[in-house]
Amino acid sequence: MNQIVSNNYVVRNRSVAVATAALVVVALLYGVDAEAASGGIKTLEKNATEWDKAIYAFIGVCAGIYLAIQAVLVWMNKRQWGDFGKACLKVAVAGGVPALAVFFWSFFNS
Repeated sequence: MNQIVSNNYVVRNRSVAVATAALVVVALLYGVDAEAASGGIKTLEKNATEWDKAIYAFIGVCAGIYLAIQAVLVWMNKRQWGDFGKACLKVAVAGGVPALAVFFWSFFNS
């Protein structure tokens, strides 16, 4: 018997858990459309701007942590300075991709 323990209750059949997960995904996907259809497009645009700032902040923190780890590895002589330069290049590309996506979105949207 397939049993899945989740939130202190037992789901006896795996298909019930899969169906529940699918229902949550569909609700999340179409919840945005329902808000837009009800005239909440301004709210969606405002939320998208807030998410945009949060994503840039998250990418920046991850990049800083990655570079700090690479710097410590260079300091401990486990990596070479060339590896640190490659890491800086990777961070620059990771930071440039969202900016490039925004540029192309505005370029092809007009």
